[in-house]
Amino acid sequence: MPRVSVVIPLYQTERYIAAALGSVLAQTFGDFEVIVVDDGSRDRGPDIARECGDRRVRVVTQANRGLAGARNTGIRDATGELIALLDADDLWEPTKLERHLAQLDADPGLDVSFSASRLIDEDGHDVGLVQSPLGGRLRDEDFLCRNPVGNGSAPVLRRRALDRIAFADAERGDMCWFDESFRQSEDVECWLRLKVLGRCGFGYVDEALTLYRVNSGGLSANVEAQLAT
Repeated sequence: MPRVSVVIPLYQTERYIAAALGSVLAQTFGDFEVIVVDDGSRDRGPDIARECGDRRVRVVTQANRGLAGARNTGIRDATGELIALLDADDLWEPTKLERHLAQLDADPGLDVSFSASRLIDEDGHDVGLVQSPLGGRLRDEDFLCRNPVGNGSAPVLRRRALDRIAFADAERGDMCWFDESFRQSEDVECWLRLKVLGRCGFGYVDEALTLYRVNSGGLSANVEAQLAT
């Protein structure tokens, strides 16, 4: 079984999925599987993922359930002891997995390793800004005022830590890690449960290992859409 399972939710992002996958396949650490969760896409994104030509990549298809639901499906199908999350419009630097695994291997008390992120525009150009989360060991209260991890493409997590906060969906009975009733900030809510309920240790790599795309069509860039969710 691979050491790391990379989970990529995919919905209407055919423009970016090839680059996202390319950034994973270019990692200096190669013992991973990639689970692309087609969350009811109607564009060519799933076909592009299937055509990448790497046996470590597989596509799982489901009816649209949103980002949290796609992540849950990917985690449910994962076989690795570590779970790395990557949104389909973001990218990783080549040493992303290597740097996080080194931190987790060096400190068994850490359950989550996350990094800073460099912001890029829709065309992949550096906008000159770095998202630098809180460094050091995080306190419970740090999760109540901001997203201390930065974004959903920043962390690598131990599967056993995620399983400590898993719960059964009331309707389907499936195990969940992200709360699918959240249409935004589902990642912050998950980090909060990991810290407070799971008593997980969070470690920070002070390097911009994630390239976070500021996409005008995304929810994070649309205040009206956020207020409507």
